[in-house]
Amino acid sequence: MKIGLFVNHGFAARNFLQSGLLAKAADSSEVVVFHSLGPGLTEEVEHDPDRVTWVDSPAFSEGARGYLLRRTLLLAHLRVCDTEGMRWMLSEYAPRGQLSRAALAARLAWHQSRSVRDHDALQKGDERYARIQAGRTPTREWEQLLREHRPTVLLSTDQRPPDNVALTLAAKRLGIPAGAFVFSWDNLSSKGRMPGPFDFYLVWSEHMKQELMRFYPAINSDQVTVTGPPQFGAYLDPALSSARHDFIGSLGLDPEQPLVCFSGEDPITDPENVEHLLALLEATDASSPAPQVVVRPSPVDDPDRWRRACEGRSNVTVSPPPWRRPDGNWTRALPTHEDNRLLANLLTHCAAGVNMVSTMTLDFALAGKPTINLAFDVADPPLHGVPVWEKHFRFEHYQTVVDNDAALFARSQAELPQLLRQVLDRPDVNRPGREALIQLHTEGLTDAACGLVVSALSDRAEETR
Repeated sequence: MKIGLFVNHGFAARNFLQSGLLAKAADSSEVVVFHSLGPGLTEEVEHDPDRVTWVDSPAFSEGARGYLLRRTLLLAHLRVCDTEGMRWMLSEYAPRGQLSRAALAARLAWHQSRSVRDHDALQKGDERYARIQAGRTPTREWEQLLREHRPTVLLSTDQRPPDNVALTLAAKRLGIPAGAFVFSWDNLSSKGRMPGPFDFYLVWSEHMKQELMRFYPAINSDQVTVTGPPQFGAYLDPALSSARHDFIGSLGLDPEQPLVCFSGEDPITDPENVEHLLALLEATDASSPAPQVVVRPSPVDDPDRWRRACEGRSNVTVSPPPWRRPDGNWTRALPTHEDNRLLANLLTHCAAGVNMVSTMTLDFALAGKPTINLAFDVADPPLHGVPVWEKHFRFEHYQTVVDNDAALFARSQAELPQLLRQVLDRPDVNRPGREALIQLHTEGLTDAACGLVVSALSDRAEETR
């Protein structure tokens, strides 16, 4: 068997190539990795050169007709499925009055999407989009690559990018089963339409499987396999951690004092993120013992805005993810082993996480640590037009955190000192809720996920023999 992995971006590279999955796959089969992340990728991935081949994937271009139709279907999907997260995303896509060619196309797609009223119409739109892409250059280039490397089975490591269509069309012509891994816990209930269609799907949990079939009713149960999420294996490994004194000392902080991790959001999700950090720092002054704070920005964020906010304070440091950015191009940003070690140390040595609605809530739960969610607005009236508690905490994926009491929720800045004392004095606070969240979204399969993904791919390859 030869497994083909299409690695769409840097986060997918971390999740599948640095998690142990590549090594697991290479134990039993040859592997060909298709990617567009440049030659630096192989330097950040341990691999057997006799078992793993690296191939540059074709550049994708969908054409003006393709873009207009895909954009129309994305917006229509948000309207038809109509979750809280999708309503918010739809509002972000609303025309804003620009007069550029791209803005005019987006405005046309916005109006066309109103005429797509149900899942059947969405499915027909997908089929039309596939016909448009079938004769385009990227599809022909993918077909040539697949003929040359002859994988037995293919997996796209993220179901969302539009270049998946060229890959799946080429695979279908050659009789190669092509599947997708649903990338993250929020993708199905708050993101736009995946371009597909794929022959099969791998998902984190039964909960995610039911979501997938709910939002894409044409997908049958036997097309979906629960494998657990492999990505946590890249950094939830105690062997990656340093001694506490060494790690916290390297941050310029005191190893004898407690430490919490503030995870930065992107400015769109939380335009008050810096103000939230300042509120946390004020709360540390009012808390006893006074915890130190390490700030972890998003890998695509500017760390300098966080450093400016922390100037003049000795109990906080900014520790940006050490990703590689070839030519400053974030579309080809690469995760590093150094960042996986940093994450492992943060999860080991921080007493708790603090964020708004970050996936780091789940990371800290898996590490056996509590999280404080910042569920209050700084501005009055709220910048989003509604309180953040009525917005982001109502998204379906994050509603599971609320329903399970899997985090501590600061509904006002005044509550922060008490919540900080709680997570420092009682590390087992809300443990049952955290364990329920982990069970719902991972089914306890994080350690087994790499092997289960490889087994699922082997099973799909056998079905076509």
